[in-house]
Amino acid sequence: MKPKILVLSSTFPRWDNDHEPPFVYELSRRFTDKYEVHVLAPHASGSMHHETLDNLLVHRFRYAPEKLEKLAYDGGISTNLRRRPLRYLLVLPFILAELLYAIRIVRKENVDLIHAHWIIPQGLVAILAATLAKKRPAILVTAHGADVYTRKSTLISSIKRFILNHCHHLTVVSQAMAISVRQLKAKCDIDIIPMGTDLTATFVPDNSKKHDSQLIFVGRLVEKKGVEYLIDGFKKLLSKYPHLTLVIVGHGPEKEPLQEHARTLGILEKVKFTGGLPQAELPAYLQQSSIAIFPFIQADDGDQEGFGLVLVEAMGCGCATIATNLPAVKDIIRDKITGVFIREKNSDDIFSTVSELLDDPVLRKKLSISGRKHVEDSFDWAVIASSYLKLINTMLRVSPD
Repeated sequence: MKPKILVLSSTFPRWDNDHEPPFVYELSRRFTDKYEVHVLAPHASGSMHHETLDNLLVHRFRYAPEKLEKLAYDGGISTNLRRRPLRYLLVLPFILAELLYAIRIVRKENVDLIHAHWIIPQGLVAILAATLAKKRPAILVTAHGADVYTRKSTLISSIKRFILNHCHHLTVVSQAMAISVRQLKAKCDIDIIPMGTDLTATFVPDNSKKHDSQLIFVGRLVEKKGVEYLIDGFKKLLSKYPHLTLVIVGHGPEKEPLQEHARTLGILEKVKFTGGLPQAELPAYLQQSSIAIFPFIQADDGDQEGFGLVLVEAMGCGCATIATNLPAVKDIIRDKITGVFIREKNSDDIFSTVSELLDDPVLRKKLSISGRKHVEDSFDWAVIASSYLKLINTMLRVSPD
């Protein structure tokens, strides 16, 4: 009989071709050869309560009447709380419902390990479920960014410290996050293992599709992505390169304000907002684009990019990639070697850097090739899943074969 893992996550595909980030699904399904994997994620209107996806046994917990289940998804919990403060009323029901479901699964399935994505709330739920179920499975917590960089009050920091001092192991997705977590004086072991993507068959170059005139951004349309500054920089670029188009792929609460900003600048007809796309459709947009731009910023609440998987996907498709020089991004980009750094909140930098790449196709090609090689060697799912499996095998004292 296979050992059993329970994965806790607040982000998971709700249905086929969902636009929600699939990284928890993609990682977890790669455990199923060795382990029986159960996934517990929030229910949403239109999603099934129980289903099997690629040998993953998926359970979705209800925490409110269906029409009110708006805390997770479509921007993430932190963004949804910031934009709709009344949704704080859903936080306690969310945690309690997730906890009750988790206890039930741990007891019924005799779970050997809980893998909790995000310190709060899933890390807390894992600790409490293990205690109340009296099973005491091993606990692995993975931090992704907002759970480290936001909510730094004394109370919340104490809760984070409690979680990290009662789990068995923590993984973070970047070097910068490891530094921030260590400031919490966590006693658990910490490994740096980023999320991955399919750089073998999905996010691959197709030079026959490239359009030198197409720029692209991909990501949730929330404050920390800095898309407003990209639109400002694009306005300046059009005065020099009127043939350019900008594709903005993503969904989120900032979509309408960003569209209005482009309209106010008189460039809306040159900016294509695709909305959220199914993961299967994303590679084609990246393969068509010559330059990808990610002007990330630190949001007012302290939130910032924890890793930047979209950069990896863009580089995998052969885009010359530009990004703000925030700490986490430095795990992916080596300036002028695998990509180019720009300063935060600086549309002039966007203008000058894109101009340089448009005017120098040799440099653009060099960045495309070296960027692709770097991410292929470091961030393909084969590499990342192997690292996680090695860690889990060690935690459970399971032979790798």
